[in-house]
Amino acid sequence: MMRGASSVVLAAATIAFRSRVEFTTKAGVVVRYLAVPCLTAWLFLAFASGGMDRAPTSRDALCAGLATAALASSTALTELMSVDRFEGVTAFIVTASRGRLLGWLGRAGFVSATGAVTGLVGTTASLVVTAGAGAVFSPTDLLAIPLGSLSSVGVGLTVGAIGLVQRDSLLLSNLVQRGLPIVCGVVAPLGGLVSGGDAVAGLFPLGLLVQSTRQESFWNPHDLTTLLVCSMVWIVVGLLLRVSLERHARRRGTSELLTAG
Repeated sequence: MMRGASSVVLAAATIAFRSRVEFTTKAGVVVRYLAVPCLTAWLFLAFASGGMDRAPTSRDALCAGLATAALASSTALTELMSVDRFEGVTAFIVTASRGRLLGWLGRAGFVSATGAVTGLVGTTASLVVTAGAGAVFSPTDLLAIPLGSLSSVGVGLTVGAIGLVQRDSLLLSNLVQRGLPIVCGVVAPLGGLVSGGDAVAGLFPLGLLVQSTRQESFWNPHDLTTLLVCSMVWIVVGLLLRVSLERHARRRGTSELLTAG
């Protein structure tokens, strides 16, 4: 039984891997998993330091890495769901007689792993810039990067589910990719810009992790519990939206229409 379940998860992860365009060439891998995370993390650092008016700290570096990981994970899942719709894979997933949940676990595990790798690359690039600056950085803090990637899967699932009923299924994903770092206080605490901004940031797993990073309270049981609950809420919302909007798209006959955006 366990062997059969693990084979379904592994097969789903393999299919997700082969559907990613960047893995078809070495140059694609270098750009997607080396150049992009480095440039993204450095961009966040530049904004966080006010255009380099002050020296960015290691905490800024970790926030940049967390954002890179979370965005990579959530965006990859949204893109995967869009590709499924365009290629007609969604129909096979919906009509699968068994193993549907296991299949999604494999796919979510794959995008979470790629997000973690991307985040670790971005964090490393950021730490090179911030070496010796600001608060002391503990190697155990790096464990927050895969946690940030995994906890953001629900956000990607929710955004991808909404894309099922949009003509341009990547429109919302692009908006989230650009807005989430601001809303979650990656560059600067949102509470300093908008009244109640910190409460809004706390609605997202990335926002909770960034707040914990700035307060140096990663492994506080209360913070971890809050993060777990928030992540599960996003996953549940994403699954509910996926099921309901999937049925809506099938009734309208638009389940396999996609404008690449």
